[in-house]
Amino acid sequence: MNPRLTLLLIFCTLAQVLGAQEQPDPKKWGIHITPAGLVNFYPRFRIGTQYVSGQYGYLLDASYANFPSFWGGSNYRKGFSYIAIRPEIRRFLTSRPEINSGGFYTSDYWGLELDLSHFPLFIREDAYEDTDGEQYSFDEATRLRRQLAVHIKYGTQRVYNKVYIDLFVGVGLRLRHLEYQDISGQILRFDNPAEQPLFTIEPKREGWTLRPSLTLGLRLGIGVGP
Repeated sequence: MNPRLTLLLIFCTLAQVLGAQEQPDPKKWGIHITPAGLVNFYPRFRIGTQYVSGQYGYLLDASYANFPSFWGGSNYRKGFSYIAIRPEIRRFLTSRPEINSGGFYTSDYWGLELDLSHFPLFIREDAYEDTDGEQYSFDEATRLRRQLAVHIKYGTQRVYNKVYIDLFVGVGLRLRHLEYQDISGQILRFDNPAEQPLFTIEPKREGWTLRPSLTLGLRLGIGVGP
């Protein structure tokens, strides 16, 4: 083969390889929903967005609910409202998106998430424990829960054209503050609280608590833009 032609072919091959390596990292936007929020013990709507740059993803989810009389005649959970935001940063475990993924990754990932929520709940005929240790029954009250949680997450994202499915699980800590407001019919309890519905899965002790936290869920999303 002609040496000049051989050198030209080698140069063209190297140029193609270097050009492929120097392609800019993908930068893509996506929007998603978390359908599990609608079948939650306290249902809420949750929607979010994802921005991908290189091997990193940046997410922001927002949750909202307002059911002033969602449970109708129930005495315990008469109505509630809920608002929360969840910023997250994640690192994908692959360096390039797959072909036909729309610029998104089909990959496992590690993530760090903050969860800030504000949750007033209207309650009838229940009880709570004050910060001084005394226990009270009441006719009606609003229980306000404010919470900050930090989660380390592991998940997997699978992409089909521009549609992506995101499964995740995470563990961390939550700092929670509980306060009872607008109390009516408050009575100091003198009975044995162990025989009463004061201690249940629902938090009822006022003040600050720090506890382990678990998160898991499913997101369904679609890429937007070019």
